[in-house]
Amino acid sequence: MREVSDLVALPKLDIDEKLHPIQKARKKQTERWNSYMTLIQKPPAPLKL
Repeated sequence: MREVSDLVALPKLDIDEKLHPIQKARKKQTERWNSYMTLIQKPPAPLKL
């Protein structure tokens, strides 16, 4: 088991560097999902025959 002082000593920058790509990917995924949902919710255009 780690001591609390060991955890505090961990460089915060390292954690941020690991987290940043994940956050970016998650943001992109959310944007894709939102555009997909708006696409679904739009009523289909009436067919002109």
